[in-house]
Amino acid sequence: MNEYDYLVLLTLTYSSCFSFALTEDEVIKRLPKPPKELLFSSKKIKKSLKKLVNQGLVQSDDQYFYLRNQDLTNRKKRIKFMAEKQLKINEFVKLASKIPFIKAVVLTGSTAVNNAKKNDDLDFMIICQNNTLWLSRFLLIILTKLKHKRPHQGQNNAWCFNILLDENDLVIGEERRSLYEAYEILQMVFVFDRDHYQTKFLNANEWLKKYLFFYDNFKFETYNKTMSFSLLNQIFFWLQQGYRLIAFGQEDFSLSPSQAFFNRLTFRAKLFTKLRRRLTDFNM
Repeated sequence: MNEYDYLVLLTLTYSSCFSFALTEDEVIKRLPKPPKELLFSSKKIKKSLKKLVNQGLVQSDDQYFYLRNQDLTNRKKRIKFMAEKQLKINEFVKLASKIPFIKAVVLTGSTAVNNAKKNDDLDFMIICQNNTLWLSRFLLIILTKLKHKRPHQGQNNAWCFNILLDENDLVIGEERRSLYEAYEILQMVFVFDRDHYQTKFLNANEWLKKYLFFYDNFKFETYNKTMSFSLLNQIFFWLQQGYRLIAFGQEDFSLSPSQAFFNRLTFRAKLFTKLRRRLTDFNM
């Protein structure tokens, strides 16, 4: 097995951890970078796909490539839910865009790649005007509660804004830089964008080139992080942080006045353990 074979198999194995089959173009787009230098070649990737299918390590139905029948079944089944989910996404965007401090709304997670179950929550990243992150979050919570779309309200397709970033602090910290986050960013869909924030976000995260060949095609420009202090934003930060401490106890989320990550790094660790175990099954 050559390096291209391994990278293709790694790509499909990673996707299989989410029970998700991939098209040929998606495999090419998602191919990770190895530790040592390797020239990108779509021709060699296609050759590896054909080789792995012939060896019985990968399956194909001429449209998708996958490791398990379940990967293909789920891919075809879950895409049927997207029409209804799109209506829910549009509803949230319409609501969030009324808050002038919100600069961009980004669909993330399984829904962004049409791999969500029928009643799964909708996950979003929110980019906010400088020094308004925690005020924006407070307003979003109020509006979402009025719509009965908070996750704990028991509604299907609830709205979860799990990541919030200040427009002047778009750089993802080193503790959240891995193949997992690179894939999550690759899959993001900017469903509302007031002023080219997708480009600004990518410029702030040039580290993506370390993990995926895809970002070699993006011309990263200089990004300058320019933060300033706001007492109002700080007060809203303290109030919400204090409320969560009282309501939920000590949490391991990454929260600051300019960034909020309401997701745990433990999921990434479990995913990589699962990935390594599955790769071991191929005697690699």
